[in-house]
Amino acid sequence: MNRFKKTVARRYLLLLVTMLGVSLAAWAETPDLHALEAKLKQREERVQQISRQLDADDVSFATLDSLLQTLLGYQDNLQNDTETLKAALDDPTQRLDDLGPPPAEGQPAESADIAKLRKSLTDEVSHLTGLSKEADLTRASVDRLVGRIRDLQGARFRSSITKRGVSPFSSEVWTKAAAEIPPALDHLTDHVVDWWRDQRSSGNWAANLVLLAASLVGAIGLLLLPRWSGWRRFEAKLHEGSPPSAVAKRRRVAERALRRGLLTAGAGALLYLAAVEAGFISLTGQSFALRLWSGSVLLVAVWSYAGSVFSPRHPQWRVAQCSPMAARLLRTLFIAAFGLFVVDRIIVTGFELTGAGIELTLAQAALGNGLFAFLLWLLLDPKLWYTDGASPDPAAAPSGDSSDKSAKAEPVRPHDVLRSAGRLLALLILVATALGYVRLANFVFHRGVLLATFLIFVWSVRVLAAWGLSRLPTAKPPGAHAARGDEDSAKEHIGFWLNTGLDLALLALSVPAFLLIVGFDWLDLRRWFGLLGSDMRIGAVSVSFTDILSAVVVFLLVSIGTKWTTGVVDRKLLQRTRLEPGARDSIITLVNYTGVFIGILMALGTVGVGLSKLAIVAGALSVGIGFGLQSIVNNFVSGLILLFERPIKMGDWVVVPSGQGYVKHIGARATEIETFDRSSILIPNSELVSSAVQNWFYKGRHGRLSVDVGVSYGSDPEQVREILLDCAKEHKSILSYPAAFVRWTDFGDSALQFRLLAHLSNVDDIYEVRSDLRFAIFKAFKDAGIEIPFPQRDLHIRSDGTPVSRGAAPERSEGGEKA
Repeated sequence: MNRFKKTVARRYLLLLVTMLGVSLAAWAETPDLHALEAKLKQREERVQQISRQLDADDVSFATLDSLLQTLLGYQDNLQNDTETLKAALDDPTQRLDDLGPPPAEGQPAESADIAKLRKSLTDEVSHLTGLSKEADLTRASVDRLVGRIRDLQGARFRSSITKRGVSPFSSEVWTKAAAEIPPALDHLTDHVVDWWRDQRSSGNWAANLVLLAASLVGAIGLLLLPRWSGWRRFEAKLHEGSPPSAVAKRRRVAERALRRGLLTAGAGALLYLAAVEAGFISLTGQSFALRLWSGSVLLVAVWSYAGSVFSPRHPQWRVAQCSPMAARLLRTLFIAAFGLFVVDRIIVTGFELTGAGIELTLAQAALGNGLFAFLLWLLLDPKLWYTDGASPDPAAAPSGDSSDKSAKAEPVRPHDVLRSAGRLLALLILVATALGYVRLANFVFHRGVLLATFLIFVWSVRVLAAWGLSRLPTAKPPGAHAARGDEDSAKEHIGFWLNTGLDLALLALSVPAFLLIVGFDWLDLRRWFGLLGSDMRIGAVSVSFTDILSAVVVFLLVSIGTKWTTGVVDRKLLQRTRLEPGARDSIITLVNYTGVFIGILMALGTVGVGLSKLAIVAGALSVGIGFGLQSIVNNFVSGLILLFERPIKMGDWVVVPSGQGYVKHIGARATEIETFDRSSILIPNSELVSSAVQNWFYKGRHGRLSVDVGVSYGSDPEQVREILLDCAKEHKSILSYPAAFVRWTDFGDSALQFRLLAHLSNVDDIYEVRSDLRFAIFKAFKDAGIEIPFPQRDLHIRSDGTPVSRGAAPERSEGGEKA
C-alpha cells in the first residue's frame, strides 16, 4: 500500500513539474509571440497600403524603388518569422502527440489536469498555425507586389529607352546642350572649392597626404611586380615553345590581359581605399571615383589583350587572322572603341555629379554613339581580316566562268558571320541615333561593350584554367598527341571530365552575369532562382531543382574521384605486385562499383532521401524487378559473381556457344568477347554463369596440342614416330617436360593414323605451333620418302546410258582459328 502511494505521489509530482515547465515556457514565449503577432498585423496593413498606392498611376520612379526596398525587407523578415513560428510549433505539437488521442466515447475520462493540459496545447497549436498561415498569406501578397513593381519599372524603362526624341542633326539639340554647359561648370567649380575648403579645415592635411603618398608607392610596387625575376621565370615557362603553338598564343593573350588587369585593379583599390580613409573622396564623389577606377582597369586589360591578339611587333605570337600591315591599325581601333566606352561612362557619371541637364546628356550620348558605330564599322572591315597571302579583291580571283567560281567558293566561316553581324549592329546604332532613338542606341552601345568585355574575361579564365588542369600529373588534355597506352588513355579520360566540369562551372557562373549584362535585374534573377529552389513534393520526399543539381554534381565528383583513385592505385600499387591483369581488373571494377554505390547514397542524401526512406524505394524496386527488371538484375548479380569467383577474367581465351575469343570487358550487364576476326560478341552475364564455358586460361597458360597425320601402309611406324618426336623437339614453344609422345590411333581405309601430342607453355600459341609442326612434318616425311596417302575412288561407267549423279567431296577446314 505504501509503495502504491509512493508511485501515485511520484506521478503527481512529475505532472506538476511538467505543468510548471509548460507554464514557464508559455510565460517566456508569450511576449515574443504577441510582439510577432503585432508585427505581422503591422506588415499586413502596410502591404495593403502599398497595394492601394500602386493602384494610382502617378507613382514616381523613385517612389517605386523605395516601395520595392521596403517589400524586399518584408520578404526577409517574413521568411524569418515563418521559420520562428515553425520552430515554436514543433514543441507543443510533439507534446500533444505524446499525450496521445483523447479518450473515445465509452472509455474512462481523463483527469482534469490532463484535459486542461491538452486544451492548452491544442489552443497553442491552433494559435501558432493561424499565425503561420497569416505570415504565408502576407508573404504571398508581398511577392505579388514585388512582381508588380518590377513589371512597372520594366515597362517604364522600356518606354524611356524606346521613346523617340529630337534628331541629333537638329540644331535645337546642340543649342540647348550648349546652354547647359555653363551651369554644369559652375556646379563643378563649387564642388571643387567646397572640397578644397573641407581639406584645409580638417587639420589632418599632412597626415592624409602621407597616407596617400604611401598608398601611391604601394600601387606603383604592384604595377612593377611583373619585372620581378620570379614572375619572369613563370612567364617564360608559360610561354615556352618555339615556334609558339596556337594554344600557347591564346595562353599568352589570356595571361597578359588578366595579369595586368588584376594588378591595375589592386593598385586602384589601394589608392581608392586610402583616399576614402584620408577624406580626399567625399560621399558624392565616390561613384565618380569608382567609375574612374573600373574604367582604368578595363582600359589596361583591353590594351594588353589587343596588344597580344594583334601583336604588331611580334608576328609569331599574333592570334588574329590579319596582315602585318593591318595589325597596328586593328589594335588602335580596338583600344579606341573600348576607350570611348570608358570615357563615355566617366562623363555620364560626371554629369550626374554636377547635375547636368537632360539635353547635355542626350547630346553627349548621341556623339558617343556615332563615334562608336564608326569605330566598330572600321574595326570589322573584311579587308583588314585576311591572313597573309589572301586577298579579298575580286580582281585577284582566277579567271573563269561563273560556274567555276561557284564551285570553288569557300564555305562561310563563323568569323565572317560575326563580322557581318557586328557591322550590322554598328549600322543600327548609327541609324537609331540619327532617327532620335538616342537612349536605345546608347543602351545597345553600352551593353554590347560590356558583353564583349565579359566574354573576353570568361575566355581568358577558361584558357588559363584549362592550362592549369593540363599541368596536373594525373590528367592530360583531350586529343593530346602522345603514345597511346592505358595510362595515357586514363589520363586523357580524367582530363576530359575535368575540362567538361570546368566548362559546366563557367557556364553556370556565366548565365546570371550574362542576364545582368543584357538588361535583366538582380531581383528578376532572384525570383527565378527562388523558383528553382522551391520544393517539389514527391511522395514523402521534398526536393528542389537545386537539390537535384547538387545531387548530380556530388555523384559526378564521387565518380571522378573514384576513377582517379583507382587509376593511381593501379599504377602505383597493383602493377607492382604479382597479380595477374585479370585479377587487377576485377579489383578495380569492384572498387568502381563501390564508388558508384557510395556516390548514389551521397546523392540521395543530398536530396533528402535518408537510409530509412530507402526501404520505400527498395519496395518499389522489388515490384519493378518482379515485372520487368528481373533479367537486368540477374545479369548484374551474375556480373558480380564473375568478378568475385573469377571463372573468367580479362584476357582469358574462352569458348562459348556463340563463338570463341578473348574476354575484353566484364560489364554490369554483359561481357564483351573479341573474336579472332576482331568482331565482338556481347554475352549476358547470366548465360556465362548458368551455362558451360570453356576457358583455356582458367588455371594458367599451360596446355596441350595434338596433330593428326596419316601415312601409307608401306611406311615404317617406328620411323614415323621418331620423325614426329624430332619435329616436336625442334620447336622452341614445345616443352621438354612433360615430354611429347605419339599415339597410333587407327588403321584407316587408306592410311595408318598417328597423333602427335605435345605440351605448350602458352596455349595461346596453339594454332601457330600446330601450323609450324605440319610444315615440319610434311618436309620431314618428304625427305624420308614416307608417303601421305589420300582417299582413292573407283569410277564405274555404265553402258546402258543411265545418268549418274556426281558430287564433290566435302572440303575439310579448321574453322575458328586465330589469324
